[in-house]
Amino acid sequence: MKSVFPACALLLAALSVCAAAKDFSELDPNYKDRKPDSDGLVWCDAFAAPVVLEGAPFRNADGSRTRFPIDLCDKVECAENYRVMSRQGAGMSIRFRAQVRKLSFRATYGEAFINRKSPAMSTGFDIYRNGRFMCNAQPELSLADGEKFVFSGGWCSGRLDDYQVYFPLQSSIVKLEIGTDSEGVVEAPTPHEGGARPIVLYGSSIANAGCVSRSGLEQSNVIGRLLQMPTVNMGFSGSARGDPAAAEAAAAADPAALVIEYEANAPSAEHLQRSFPAFFKRFRELRPNTPVILSGNPFRSYWGTKGTETVVRTWLEAVGGGDRHVEFIDWRSCFEGEEKLDLSADGEHQNDIGAHLMSRTIVRRCGRRWCPNSVRIVADTRTWRRPMRSSDICCGSTSLRATAAGGSCSRT
Repeated sequence: MKSVFPACALLLAALSVCAAAKDFSELDPNYKDRKPDSDGLVWCDAFAAPVVLEGAPFRNADGSRTRFPIDLCDKVECAENYRVMSRQGAGMSIRFRAQVRKLSFRATYGEAFINRKSPAMSTGFDIYRNGRFMCNAQPELSLADGEKFVFSGGWCSGRLDDYQVYFPLQSSIVKLEIGTDSEGVVEAPTPHEGGARPIVLYGSSIANAGCVSRSGLEQSNVIGRLLQMPTVNMGFSGSARGDPAAAEAAAAADPAALVIEYEANAPSAEHLQRSFPAFFKRFRELRPNTPVILSGNPFRSYWGTKGTETVVRTWLEAVGGGDRHVEFIDWRSCFEGEEKLDLSADGEHQNDIGAHLMSRTIVRRCGRRWCPNSVRIVADTRTWRRPMRSSDICCGSTSLRATAAGGSCSRT
């Protein structure tokens, strides 16, 4: 019996040491026990691991994530518009896996902008589960800056599913939380099958948002789902002027491929003739082997033949100089006949059908040559036409066989 007491004393001493040990969750809050909120849900930060934020590759001095670096905004022609639109949600989303019975989201808006042509895409969220659309959540049209918006729905299967939530295209979100039942599990998303480097789209409102009905149908978001790759939307409505700083930002995003389109935002044909080749050249200096797709405006020739001719010349000069990583898309080979305006909402911006057609065309180019890891290439031949070839073009003439006559219009 005498030997029992020393053993008990040692045990008590060990327990006292354990009781004095520090709580590791004070260093890493992810280890803290999750407790339901008053609404019965457990809330976590959607901007923190294991949730992944996509479409905002640049971290700024204030800690915010944006689709264009804020410190470069002063170096572009439309600086203030860039500062505002860089924080907007075009092309941005969160991805995660979850096994839950309840799933809700709580969003805090920064600046809220409502596009009267398409309110759901400018302020609403789209929720996809396993790549399939579940629902759109749209706040009231009276939404104000700084307002909170809570939304939920019956989209949970109870199984471990991949979720992707697309942000409002023309409003900024400063905080987003995910709410689950207390037994719910939230994990990192399934890795992209097409690779981790993004497809980057630079351009006008055509690249930015168009007039799609909801955010999941925006061009870069459709491309991301089809190629199973991340994307970055560097579209700036009315403000994309082909600034060298924008080419540097596109290169800094480490793109798997870059799509350039901003003919409609050039203030003149002469501006486009100067800026378009210079933009491509600056990007090529920084990314000599990155695939690039050049394109004009899909609906109108804003500067007669000069606009398309500038884009085509840039392509031909690059190919003639030995560049094997550049292609040109002539949208008129896809948007043909009188019905082409049915692919737009207003004669200038693509609607849902137009956005899908443009996305599938880009996907075929990227997937066929440059993204061999992509596994979900759409192959609807009814939406495909032969791409323009150099033999279609007479560069010594002021007119191009592949160029429709056009005139000046208001900018997109």
